[in-house]
Amino acid sequence: MIVLTALVLQMAGAPDRLAREVAELIARGRPDRAFERLDAERAGAWVPPGSGRVEGKTLPTVQTRLGPDAAFVALVWGGTAGPSAAVVVTRDTVFGRLLPETERLEASIDRFHRVAAVGFEPIDLARELGRLVVEPLVAGLPAPVTRLVVAVGRPLDRIPFDLLRLPDQRRVLERFATSLTSSAAVWLTLGDRLERGTGGIVAVGNPRFAPRAPSGRSGGAGPTLRRLPGSGREAVRVAGYGRTRVVMTGREATEAALEGLDYRGVSVVHLATHVVDAEGGRPTLALSPGDGGDGWLSPDEVAARWSIEAEVVVLAACRSAVGIDGLPAAFLAAGARTVVGTLWPIRDRAATAVMDRFYQGLVAGLAPDQALRAAKRWALAAGVSVAEWGGFVAVGDAGRAGVLAPGGQRAEGSIQVRDGIAGRPGRIVGRGGQ
Repeated sequence: MIVLTALVLQMAGAPDRLAREVAELIARGRPDRAFERLDAERAGAWVPPGSGRVEGKTLPTVQTRLGPDAAFVALVWGGTAGPSAAVVVTRDTVFGRLLPETERLEASIDRFHRVAAVGFEPIDLARELGRLVVEPLVAGLPAPVTRLVVAVGRPLDRIPFDLLRLPDQRRVLERFATSLTSSAAVWLTLGDRLERGTGGIVAVGNPRFAPRAPSGRSGGAGPTLRRLPGSGREAVRVAGYGRTRVVMTGREATEAALEGLDYRGVSVVHLATHVVDAEGGRPTLALSPGDGGDGWLSPDEVAARWSIEAEVVVLAACRSAVGIDGLPAAFLAAGARTVVGTLWPIRDRAATAVMDRFYQGLVAGLAPDQALRAAKRWALAAGVSVAEWGGFVAVGDAGRAGVLAPGGQRAEGSIQVRDGIAGRPGRIVGRGGQ
């Protein structure tokens, strides 16, 4: 396991200041102090309510939690001109690395998204970002390390780490399973949660959207959202992997209906719908209006009103994981241990095949990060366009196995789909509010 903690402060000048401090500590041969400085800065970045005050974690605390396949990498970005550095922690060792200059990082990430979203794997950009972020770290890692849990702040939370190239030109996913978090403190807090759920699944797809989406960055009314018939069928299909199943489509998929569910025994919540940018650019999930709700579910509403205690929440929607301090952090605050989302747009029908492989991995006993890696490797081998799978990421504590019952048997019976929309054919559309 590697945890890459990208510690990027949002206040002016803070990245340069923090990066300089860390680089100086590494240069002085004190990577242990550099690590603890980083985690103390980021411990309260986003914390699940009810967790109390989350303090930065000491090096021995993290090393105690790591297994022989694990390393923890605290990565700090110095801004457009400042120094960048990383501290690598394994069960038995700690070392520091100074990273190459990253002045073009944000532009490279933007280009990567644009190219990958239309179906072309940007190999040159994958090599460039791999050289900047990954190569300095893997050279000193023990061979048994097989996981990367990437805890990131902006803009590093938009890097598709799985697709970056290693020094031997393999993709990261060909050696590691990856996931994201914000700090060692938050990662350990999520890992301390007791195992809940007994294999139940709640799945939502193809809501009946409000006539117009909420206003976006430019003000005014947002776009009219197209229905997603493929997402309704996806909800029915993935629910079949649960011991108990609740499926909501069409008019039934309201905020109030979801908030009012009894989530005891529910291990996975699967939401297949649109994500739109509401006022202020905040990502917002689109559901059905009704029962007193407007159909727009913001991160603040999730964090304040939901209580789900699920092992995994899947946000099968366009760009649902862009900014892990948005929807992913909100669902972690609501009780989830892991959130799976996407970094760029996905097509309605195409997402179902990748999600099906992900759930097969879960029922086979894989942890969410391993199940997502297995789904991506299947897609890569099958020649599926990188647009349909490369943007999926797992956020939180994604290393715990046993989320769903083993055996891989899908149970098609006892699934109630009230609206009947899920079975209707329809055209392929995206899940990003267009």
